[in-house]
Amino acid sequence: MFELFFNASREVWADGRLDFASGWPTTYLWLCLAGAALAIVVTLSRNTGQMPRARRSAIALLQWVAVAVALVMLWQPVLEVEQTRPGENTVAILLDGSRSMDIEDVDGLSRRVVANDIATREGLVDEDLYDVERYTVAATALPIDATDTSSVERSPIAESVTSLIESVDDRALAAVVLFSDGADNQTRLSAAWWQNIAAAGVPVHVVGLGSAEHGNDVELADVQLPARAAVDATVTASLRLRHAPGSDPARLTVSSSDELLLAEDVVLDRSTDETLHLVQFTVPRTGVSELDFKISSDQGDPNPVNDTQTRIIQIEDQRRRVLYVEGEPRWEYKFIRRALDGHAGVEIVSLLRTSPNKFYRQGVKDSSELENGFPRTREELFGYDAIIIGSFEAAQLNSSQQAALRDFVNTRGGSLLMLGGRKGLADGGWARSALAAALPVTLDTRLDASTYRRERLNVVPTRQGLRSGWLRIASDPSDPIDLWLGLPALADYQDVGTVKPGALVLLESPDGQAVYVTQRYGLGTSQVLGTGGTWRWQMGLASEDQRHEQFWQTVVARLAESGLPRIDIAPESEVIRDRDTAVVHVTARNELYEALLNDSMRVRVTRPDGVISDVALIADQEQPGRYSLGLPTQPVGVWSVQVEALASGESPVGEPVSAEAFWLTENDVAEDFNTRQQQGFLQRLAAVSGGSYLTPETADQLADALQANNAALTRLERLPLWNMPALFLVLLAAKLLEWALRLRWKRL
Repeated sequence: MFELFFNASREVWADGRLDFASGWPTTYLWLCLAGAALAIVVTLSRNTGQMPRARRSAIALLQWVAVAVALVMLWQPVLEVEQTRPGENTVAILLDGSRSMDIEDVDGLSRRVVANDIATREGLVDEDLYDVERYTVAATALPIDATDTSSVERSPIAESVTSLIESVDDRALAAVVLFSDGADNQTRLSAAWWQNIAAAGVPVHVVGLGSAEHGNDVELADVQLPARAAVDATVTASLRLRHAPGSDPARLTVSSSDELLLAEDVVLDRSTDETLHLVQFTVPRTGVSELDFKISSDQGDPNPVNDTQTRIIQIEDQRRRVLYVEGEPRWEYKFIRRALDGHAGVEIVSLLRTSPNKFYRQGVKDSSELENGFPRTREELFGYDAIIIGSFEAAQLNSSQQAALRDFVNTRGGSLLMLGGRKGLADGGWARSALAAALPVTLDTRLDASTYRRERLNVVPTRQGLRSGWLRIASDPSDPIDLWLGLPALADYQDVGTVKPGALVLLESPDGQAVYVTQRYGLGTSQVLGTGGTWRWQMGLASEDQRHEQFWQTVVARLAESGLPRIDIAPESEVIRDRDTAVVHVTARNELYEALLNDSMRVRVTRPDGVISDVALIADQEQPGRYSLGLPTQPVGVWSVQVEALASGESPVGEPVSAEAFWLTENDVAEDFNTRQQQGFLQRLAAVSGGSYLTPETADQLADALQANNAALTRLERLPLWNMPALFLVLLAAKLLEWALRLRWKRL
């Protein structure tokens, strides 16, 4: 009705701009309107005796309205609007063709069937205004009429959307309509990708398909496992399980070559849909082993493929070296060394000052090691993987040694643990040392700081501490909180100062005082444990209770494992699923852990079928010391890259270094993981691009969404308004009303 009287719809009027097509200045129009009003008033004022003032005013107003309408029509009003012309713009409908779309969780129908039904509905897109083209998800979006629409094993949604937005032809892309469950198992989304989507200006309207809940499926989503371990060392693996809230416990098994290494029940977090679980086990053989992690549930399993994850681990007969420095004989030193005695994978080298300028050494490899006390050169210090410093004053080290200790964490990527004690932390002057910047806490800087207390203190783990894996004190921690609450009090404690932003508190007192704090600093890890009295745990527990030993074995093993190797071979993932290529990065350093600046590096690649080849890795121009190479993923199985020795440019001092890394390639399994609708990704994609997120129930709103948000090519149109029926009606109404009033007042 509005368009009938005003020649255009309300939306067009709201977006348009009023102008006049006559070319005459609008100032003249206002002058004419004012002149007409003056003439009418003067004319009617002369008939003062014939008609009262109120009636003359009414007649004057009606006459002026009629004249004003006529003048406006004479100036030829137009409405300038940006309009889309048929045939000039395209709406791309992108259908997810991955295998996960065959899951039947949309009112008993598969996601694919529902998507096709909605995409072919009459009137979903105004085809009189837009040309509609249909595509399917692939590395680059493929027209549906040019490819098989059956399910595929990959769903590179991000790459498909990017290829559509970047494709420009003689018809502008007005919008993309994506029908998908959001499971992209091919693309690692970066901030740059999101920025490009926002900058493109093409709205992506999303119809999300599938359930956002896990249902009865308990999925082993990920397994984090060290790439290597020492013979007889305890291996710690971190598992991430996806499940529905309120799920029952599941059964976990870890096996190698049909040999069972571990079997235990996993209590799933009933308040959320993900559970993090740590397990420990020992791999009995040396060399490379494939470990199979499997989860099973009594709830019924609709998707057994995602219950299993395979990882590669290399068991080597080599120990990581940890330097433990103490400034005075004390019980803590004795009990820590006893807890670590014979611990697989770790070799403790200790330096105990027994009197001024006299040290007692244990665990040294030869008579020259530490013969002058604390290492005096960076090369000697950087030869260790981790360092523990107890009740030892900072003044015992010169400025170069303090700086080297800081760079041990920052540049070498080593791990440092500072213990509390009578001459430790703030009381030992470490707050005023070069090392202070690397510590996770800000120590008391006063010269007379007295933060050490010979008072007992109970400690409790924080939630972050329990999740971190640093605080494991039992082989089977069925209830880790009770295990910690059952420990005796510490023999002493020390105020560790203020926790720095970004640091993580692992242990604290019942009143919230930080006791054990860790943080990443540079390439390494630094920690502070504000006590020298954990030995009371051992003294207060039964002889068969191993919680004290387990604590120190876990802490020291993780410290040692965190140290960066001279040659770091890093595949892009431990398991590469359904990809054509895998990128391998190698970072090489000399004995001072400075980057090796060569043009390339030769490595040996071993395929799963036993074929060996020597290839050259190209130097990364943006990251000195880093070399990269893209390798195929076929055939599937275990791949390895080996660097026999460092290339030219290596320091002539020291022995050649070699390293080897393994990874696993798989095919046709990625679609079975994380099969629920990735609603967060789809909603963010719609929001960032300026589109709308819809569901199958609200898909009928797509036409309105396309009209409101599109990037269609428009042209400036000038819609004539002088012939609006509304103007003629106003003109006619004014004259008829004037005639009716004159007739009533008998003043024709």
